[in-house]
Amino acid sequence: MNAIRIRPLTDDDCLQTLTALLHASYASLAAQGWNFTAVDQPVDVTRERLAGAQAFVAEQDGRLVGTIAVRGPKPAGEAYIADPPPPLYTTAGTAILSQLGVHPDWRGQRLAETLIDAAEALGRRPGPSPDRAGHRRARGRPARPLRPPWLCRGGRRAMGGQDLPLRADVQAAGRGPTRGELPMTPCLTVTTQGHVAHVTLNRPEVRNAFNEVLIGELTAAFTQLGQRSDLRAIVLAAEGKAFCAGADLNWMKAMAGYSWEENHADATRLADMLWAIYSCPVPVVARVQGDVYAGGVGLVACADIVVAVDAAGFCLSEAKLGLLPATIGPYVVKALGEQASRRYFVTAERFSADEARRLGLVHEVVAADALDAKVDELVAAITANGPAAVRACKRLVKDVASRELTPALRDDTARRIADIRASAEGRDGVQSFLNKSKPSWLG
Repeated sequence: MNAIRIRPLTDDDCLQTLTALLHASYASLAAQGWNFTAVDQPVDVTRERLAGAQAFVAEQDGRLVGTIAVRGPKPAGEAYIADPPPPLYTTAGTAILSQLGVHPDWRGQRLAETLIDAAEALGRRPGPSPDRAGHRRARGRPARPLRPPWLCRGGRRAMGGQDLPLRADVQAAGRGPTRGELPMTPCLTVTTQGHVAHVTLNRPEVRNAFNEVLIGELTAAFTQLGQRSDLRAIVLAAEGKAFCAGADLNWMKAMAGYSWEENHADATRLADMLWAIYSCPVPVVARVQGDVYAGGVGLVACADIVVAVDAAGFCLSEAKLGLLPATIGPYVVKALGEQASRRYFVTAERFSADEARRLGLVHEVVAADALDAKVDELVAAITANGPAAVRACKRLVKDVASRELTPALRDDTARRIADIRASAEGRDGVQSFLNKSKPSWLG
């Protein structure tokens, strides 16, 4: 891994990714009984809380792993979490630190402390009060820093009272975990080679089971990858013997004490993750190397193409726990069909990869030693086609699959083919075919 870099948030950063980072940062703390509003705040709230502030992010290998914001005092009449706000928050000369978050897998390295130093360095800089229209601009700030109270103990820092320099490296590269520190292994790895991205579940020790961190990372990854115009395919894979075992046991233990509202917020994050994968404009190929249980079946159902090893087993096991496959239900029913879903939802039976193929959940079943070759073959077939046409084809299937054949639908499809024919890619493709030459997207 490369060193962690602290830099200002810019307009090129994705607020959805930043919001997912905040969710992941606070969810594990909320599970321990802490109460943070950022645990489920929507993107619009993130945008609102950054208005008139300067935010910093910690970044490693292109991934946001920490964040903080600094702003001037709040106007006396402005709404706040605590109403009325504490007096210091409206006092001239105060710099307020907020939106502090560190990804759980990067805790124990004093990264929060370094982010605070960066914010305080800006807060101590002389200059005018922040312009509320100056969203995320690096401007001068008032001189009195206000530390978040949960990082203070008797007016001193939770990690000691000494001032630390702003360290851009955080000594993260090549260092093993110390006591009280999580291993430097993220729940998800994302790599890109050419026009293909590989998103890999990386929790083999728990059979790649979901927790709030993995859910947030998957949501952020597919949201961000879907915005990249250069990508033509995404391979969704997993490390270890199992593809995905559904919910993490520790996560389930934490949920046991949730209220209805907390359960609803938690389930909504899972639903948002599934939607991010299903609605991603880039074709998604699932590489299933092992067993798939419960929510993992939802992951598979959200993919456009599924290749599984012949030894993989599938199970919608929720009913065995007195639960139901609700959030994954719409995607699984689309993939399995209504009749098969009726059976496997209520029986929680395990079924084979061959049966999954027969029912339509899986497209190809291969031996383990042929898995990568088959995935590569399908990815090559996708990337050989017109990039815009491929995305339009994926969107077409989703848009027409459940619609009634009406004059409006016929007109819609006619407009779509007219649009693609008149596009630069469409003209290039047709001319290349007629001239027996390569289209531009093949170089």
